Amino acid sequence: MRTAFSIRQASGRLSLRSGFKLARSVSGPIGAGTNRRRWMMFWGLKNRNGKSPKRVAILAPSLALRPAKETHDWGCGDNQARRDAIDFASKMGIWGVWDLPNADSGPLDPSPFMPLLAGALNPVQVSVSPEDVPCLEAADIKQTVDPTLLFHLRRGLIKYPTVLLLKRMVLWKAFRRFQEECVRTGHQLAHEFEAFCSARRWVAPYGCYRTLAELFGDGDWKNWPSHLTTHASSCKWLDGHADRTEFRQTCQFWQFVQWLLHRQGVALKQYATERNVALIGMLSFATVGDRWLYPHLYLENWWGGAPPEPAFIGDEVTAKVGQVWGGDVPDWIKHEEEGFLWHRERTRGLMETSHCGVGDHFIGHARGPYAFPFKGSEAHRFVGMSLDEMAAEMFRTTARRVHPRYFPRQGDEGGDRDLNIADAKRRAAVCRDEVKAAGGFLWVGEGLGKRPDWLTKLMDDEGIPDIVVTKYHRKHDFGPYKGIDELPYLRVVTPATHDFPCPREHWEDLAAAVAACNHDAGVERGRYCEFIGLGGSTVPTSYTEDVRRAVLRTHLAAPCGLTLLGAGDPFGWKFKTHEVGRADAWAWLRRYDDPLTAHLDDPAAEEFKQMVRDSGRRSHDD
Repeated sequence: MRTAFSIRQASGRLSLRSGFKLARSVSGPIGAGTNRRRWMMFWGLKNRNGKSPKRVAILAPSLALRPAKETHDWGCGDNQARRDAIDFASKMGIWGVWDLPNADSGPLDPSPFMPLLAGALNPVQVSVSPEDVPCLEAADIKQTVDPTLLFHLRRGLIKYPTVLLLKRMVLWKAFRRFQEECVRTGHQLAHEFEAFCSARRWVAPYGCYRTLAELFGDGDWKNWPSHLTTHASSCKWLDGHADRTEFRQTCQFWQFVQWLLHRQGVALKQYATERNVALIGMLSFATVGDRWLYPHLYLENWWGGAPPEPAFIGDEVTAKVGQVWGGDVPDWIKHEEEGFLWHRERTRGLMETSHCGVGDHFIGHARGPYAFPFKGSEAHRFVGMSLDEMAAEMFRTTARRVHPRYFPRQGDEGGDRDLNIADAKRRAAVCRDEVKAAGGFLWVGEGLGKRPDWLTKLMDDEGIPDIVVTKYHRKHDFGPYKGIDELPYLRVVTPATHDFPCPREHWEDLAAAVAACNHDAGVERGRYCEFIGLGGSTVPTSYTEDVRRAVLRTHLAAPCGLTLLGAGDPFGWKFKTHEVGRADAWAWLRRYDDPLTAHLDDPAAEEFKQMVRDSGRRSHDD
């Protein structure tokens, strides 16, 4: 439904200014046409030599990146910095750049896994320059931005709210000029903007939501006044407010920002295509505000998360109660009644700016969400309780005799097992098929965590690659490692995802524990040495060059179709994005010290390129 806070509908053709240019339309499959190149990999595709290709990608969280030119650095990674990562991958012979969700998580929260609304991209990632933003002038930046402030923003951790506010101030000037010079004159860019808004049902509601999030300083609508609990009631309140004209402008401004992010993302995808680099985007499982927009699709008074499990010990609450993320809990039955339209729309949106997709928390997508009847801030009350005791405590405080559980079915016993598998097959096919229909080449399921025994076979049967973190590639829990050659082709193998310590940090943590006379750590370090081919030798106490090379060679030698390494792993850097289950005030705020391309001349760079060639992993088919 259109509201007072959306703009009139119109049609138009995509047209980009200089900077992020498109050489040709990318509305169809990437590379379609007479000059289509077989540089992409889709699992099962064989190259001209009759072999199944193997690739390597780097995990490069966009917020952590730096642009090639410091003058383009506004204090966090954005679309300019992503271009640098693409250039780095292209020159290193790396097939793909794997990113975390580029989602708008609100005015204060930098976490990419709690978006306000599905489809909305993070405003801090807009590349702010006259070449990349229509109607922005160099004088706007000069008049708004203090060079001293930029100097401090470029140092240390990301000052997320400050960066967001600074870009908002500059983009507001471009927006007002866009209204004057394009909208009022019927310029082609105005038609393009209106076509973007009218083609995506979430854009107008997003403008409303983002305006309210800014007004109340909180991205979670559940903390707003009680009369703003739905999209309809929020629009009614804004329409009747004394400042409705200003609010209407703000709503349209946030739609304008999403349009900028979309057009820059499309151009960035083309930029990567021309350099034989695949952009691998990720969709988060949970959202914060979609129940505000689609209340009929979500469960009320439940908060999403995951049960306790040995792999994610973290703090006491995580170990004994589980991970209470706090996002909306989808009602898959209601979603299926709508033909999974919500999933299809967000997957199509991802594929407009990515070549490949990754589904975060695939277990919840396939098996069904695990939910808590209490907020994360209340979880400490239930430490040490059984499920029955939790239910009794909930009944005492809320008159609801409930406890954490899976939906739609709690268990996997008897006939429920077959029903769960049948449901999972239908849901698993939705995003995978949308990726194929959009011309994408790969859909990966991030299936880490506690999972039913049938999920691996289902993913294999459906052709959805699973992710294997080699730290957990064991014969049994906390036991000896399995050989790297025991992994199947249909896997993404990695020493660490964004949730785990990188190889260097893992090694140094073990060394510190061994130095503290921790016997188990000594056993674990010995097992890890054997796994990476250093067994029988003197174990280094530090992360030496020999250890770095052994880690890289082991993972590149895997028979899996894709090896995923951290962007700093080829150089032995210590970099942490986030660690699951642990309180970390610096999570999502760390950045690399330099642009990735600044290290192309490092000896380790040439050494890594040779390792990739020796492993048979290629950036594209010759």
